[in-house]
Amino acid sequence: MSQEGAVRTFCGTGTPGHRDGQPQSAQFYYPADLACDAEGTLFVADRANHRIRKITAKGHVSTLAGSGSLSVSDGKGQAASFSWPHSIVAEPSPKGTVARRRHGRLPSPL
Repeated sequence: MSQEGAVRTFCGTGTPGHRDGQPQSAQFYYPADLACDAEGTLFVADRANHRIRKITAKGHVSTLAGSGSLSVSDGKGQAASFSWPHSIVAEPSPKGTVARRRHGRLPSPL
């Protein structure tokens, strides 16, 4: 949202999917929550993609964690898996915490 209150698309095509890259071509599938760190990096709980995504201040999108499979396992990067990630909290960079609903687990920071 601009300082004048106008809403515009910052990132994403508007079509559900999974694509990393430039802001105008990136795709998300049910982004459920956002968190911002001190450097202005956004972290997205990309719910239906079962991934945590990262958006730089310039809009470049990358997958930070999650294999995309509907499962729950600890790990780093694509070795981790999520089942419908719902919420994310940005901690001092580069860490963050993702709550895993219905699984009674709170993993260590990313």
